[in-house]
Amino acid sequence: MNRNRHYIWNRAERVDKKNMPHVVIEAFNKWQKAELKGLMKMTEEHKKKTLTRVNKQKKQMEQNLTYLGYKIN
Repeated sequence: MNRNRHYIWNRAERVDKKNMPHVVIEAFNKWQKAELKGLMKMTEEHKKKTLTRVNKQKKQMEQNLTYLGYKIN
C-alpha cells in the first residue's frame, strides 16, 4: 500500500459541488476494489488489517458526506 495516498473522501469539502457526492463515492469504490484485490490469498493478519483499514475509511467517507449534507444509503 502506498502510505502517501490522499483519500478524496476525507477531503470531500474540497470537491466541486457539481460533482458531489458521486465522484467521492466512485473514488472510494475504486480504492476499495484495489485494496480488497487478492483478499483470499492474504494471511489472516494482513486480511484483518486490510479489512479494518477499508472499514475505517468507509466510515470516515460516510461521516464526511453526512456532515456535508448528503444522504448515505
